[in-house]
Formats: sequence, structure tokens, C-alpha cells
Amino acid sequence: MVKLTLSFAVAVFLFVLGETAIAFHPEDIDRLLKTNECKKCVLIGADLSSSNLKGAVLKEAMLNGANLRWVYLEGANLEKAVLENADLSWAILKSANLKEAFLRSANLTLADLEGVDLEGAYLLDANLNKVNLNEAKLTAANLKGANLRWANLREATLRRANLKSAHLEKSNLYGAIIDQAFFDGAFLEGAVWIDGKVCKKGSIGKCIR
Repeated sequence: MVKLTLSFAVAVFLFVLGETAIAFHPEDIDRLLKTNECKKCVLIGADLSSSNLKGAVLKEAMLNGANLRWVYLEGANLEKAVLENADLSWAILKSANLKEAFLRSANLTLADLEGVDLEGAYLLDANLNKVNLNEAKLTAANLKGANLRWANLREATLRRANLKSAHLEKSNLYGAIIDQAFFDGAFLEGAVWIDGKVCKKGSIGKCIR
């Protein structure tokens, strides 16, 4: 059972109420850019596009709706960060820590997440089109309804991951670990399965080879 952190609980509360009144704190952005560390910062809607934040510590930060396009976050610590609706397209997140991060409806199109740790992360309806998740750790991650078309999941760990109704057309799952993963209703047509064979037409919920 994942424990709710303060930032996560606040984010859920705002979502339920439909509130968007809270905005980013300019002093938090200054602190992040100067020190590369900003735990539990409020950066909702902040524009950090193209920033170099390699190794940044953003644990439990609130980055809802933030613009993180092209941002460089290799090796960063975003554990339990709230990134709902954030734009992370083209971002570099290689080997980053995103354990239990809240990424509902986030846009990660063409992002590089090679070796990233997304254990227990919440990625419901996230856009992961053409993302690189080579050797990524996705144990117990919730990817229900996520767009993973053309995604590279080669040798990724998907133990107990929820991939129900996810779109995995043309994705590459060769060598992936899928023990106890849920693929109910997942679209797998044209995907490369864990054994290297291509899933045939009509592959829904399972790979027809």
C-alpha cells in the first residue's frame, strides 16, 4: 500500500475539487536553479523547459501542469513527485528516480527514460508514445489506459504492472519481465513480444503469435 505524502494528498485534493488556484512559488524556482535541490517545492505550472537539472533533487515536489519539455533530468530524484498533466516530451530522464511518482495524463512523448525507476508510479492515461523505456523498472506501476505505441520497453521490468487497456501497438517488449503483469484489454497488435515474435492482428489482452 502506497502511503500518501503531503504533496500527493494535496494534489489529489485539488483534483477532486477541480481547483487550480495554487501556482508555483518563484522563490522555489530560484532555489532549484541555484542549488539544484528543491524538495517538496510548489512548482505547479512552472516553465522549466530546456533547463539543465541533471541530478536535481525534487523529491515530493508539486509539478502539476509544469512545462518540462526538453528538460535534462538525468539521474534526478523525483520520488513521489506530483507531475499530473506535466509536459515532459523530449525530456531526458535516464536513470532518474520516479518511484511512486504521480504522472496521471502526463505527456512523455519521445522522452528518454532508459533505466528509469518508476516502481509503483501512477501513469494512468499518460502519453508515452515513442518513449525509450529500455531497462526501465516499472514494477507495480499503474499504466492503465496509457499510450505506449512505438515505445521501447526492451528488457524493462513490468512485474505486477497494470497495463489494462493500454495501447502497446508497435511497441518493443523483447526481453521484458512481465511476471504477474495485467494486460486485460491491452492493444498489442504489431508489438514485438518478449520472445521476439510479432503480435498478430487481433492481439487484445494477449499476444497472438
